[in-house]
Amino acid sequence: VQVGGSPVYKVERKLGKGGFGQVFVGRRVSGGNERSTGSGALE
Repeated sequence: VQVGGSPVYKVERKLGKGGFGQVFVGRRVSGGNERSTGSGALE
């Protein structure tokens, strides 16, 4: 998945859903570092 000029992400699985939408676990596959924790984490 890529939006605009952002890095490309691979959606791995659905984490959950609620009244405001759905949450997915993803991994950055291009652009930037391979960080998986911290303020920019997706999981």
